Amino acid sequence: MLFIAISATTVLAQSAEQNKAAMTKAYESLNNKDYDGFSALLADDFVEYAAPEPVKGKGPAMESLKGYMAAFPDMKMEVQKMVAEGNTVMVLISVSGTWKGDMMGMKATGKSFKMVDVDIVEFNDAGKATAHWSVQDPMVMMSQISN
Repeated sequence: MLFIAISATTVLAQSAEQNKAAMTKAYESLNNKDYDGFSALLADDFVEYAAPEPVKGKGPAMESLKGYMAAFPDMKMEVQKMVAEGNTVMVLISVSGTWKGDMMGMKATGKSFKMVDVDIVEFNDAGKATAHWSVQDPMVMMSQISN
């Protein structure tokens, strides 16, 4: 009986390559503003650690993301390098966009930015993202878009 349980768990677990494919789809969805497609990749208990405070839950994380993307409606993410081990995927991306919508009490300047970012995403055995961390220097972006 234990063998059947172990075998079933193995069959349900996603491979590193499947998780990398999910990340590729995530960036495609965001670049195309397909929020439903992006949301489908997240587990209900998803946690966003890139915000100043963790944003817990798929719904709140999606609302936070939509607000950020509204401030930079032309934002594009381009994968430079992607590595995966087990349920963790790490992606080096270049990000660019133009600040066209007010954000966090700050008025948009219409200026553009370009920076690098490292996204670290954990997946569950069903292939849904459960957590995201972003490693970047926010001053790189702010120095380019502020007045």
